[in-house]
Amino acid sequence: MAVTIHPLPFGGGWEEALPERFTYPFCYQPHPLCVMAAQEVQAYLKTQSQWAAELKEGKMFGVLIVAPLRLPPLGGGHLGFLAAFSGTLDGKTCHPYFVPPVFDLMEPGCHFQEEQKRITAINGHISSLQAEIKESPLHQQMQKELDAYRMEMQRKKEERHRLRAELSAEELATMEPEMIRAAGTARP
Repeated sequence: MAVTIHPLPFGGGWEEALPERFTYPFCYQPHPLCVMAAQEVQAYLKTQSQWAAELKEGKMFGVLIVAPLRLPPLGGGHLGFLAAFSGTLDGKTCHPYFVPPVFDLMEPGCHFQEEQKRITAINGHISSLQAEIKESPLHQQMQKELDAYRMEMQRKKEERHRLRAELSAEELATMEPEMIRAAGTARP
């Protein structure tokens, strides 16, 4: 698939203000050319009614301003932009207006698809093993013991709370170290 460079109009006075290098993409004021290119992509997307429902759910798009080594007054090509989207659009990773992905995950038989099948099979096996464990008598016994342990811990906590409320400050100072030790060493 050929990469389409979309032209931007030349002669708006911004040629002299082209940035020298990339800016930090997460905290900056976008260059007017980036805004212009983004508006072009938005206008294009409005003409694509088949994607309307998917776009309403949200989709990430990006633009990259591209320029020849020499701008037109000095010779060379025209300023333009590349457009891209994240993931799939209408179930596909390639559409004529946008640059193709570096690696097409949707291509049948590709490494990703084959490995995805293996991962899905492993996940299915894990799920079946987990279901078997939950049905086993040992799991049920463990769950009963765990529930009994939790109930005993709750009962002891309530007892400590009651004692703290009833005991005098001197009695509490004497008994609290033992209460703390008992709370940390309790077993079912």
